[in-house]
Amino acid sequence: MKIHFLLVYFAALFLSVYARADLLEFPEGKRGAIAFTFDDGTVDQYEVAAPVLDKYGIKAIFNIIPSRIGTDDAKYMTWDQVRDLVERGHALGNHTLT
Repeated sequence: MKIHFLLVYFAALFLSVYARADLLEFPEGKRGAIAFTFDDGTVDQYEVAAPVLDKYGIKAIFNIIPSRIGTDDAKYMTWDQVRDLVERGHALGNHTLT
């Protein structure tokens, strides 16, 4: 499954909930929330998902595999890209060491 499909799916889910938030009932006046999480720290998350999330002011949690970040494998983000995500307001999580 490619990230493009997932991104469209989650964007549609978010917009459908956001657009109909007035119809939702939460206990004790609490508001609902959706958590966007991405696993492994792949470069497509940085190049595709993060710009779309930023465009709509949505923050996500990027769970990285520290031993793979900055490796020669172009599939994973670099440490500069990881730092950039944090500077843009996204959160980091650890998705195991290896």
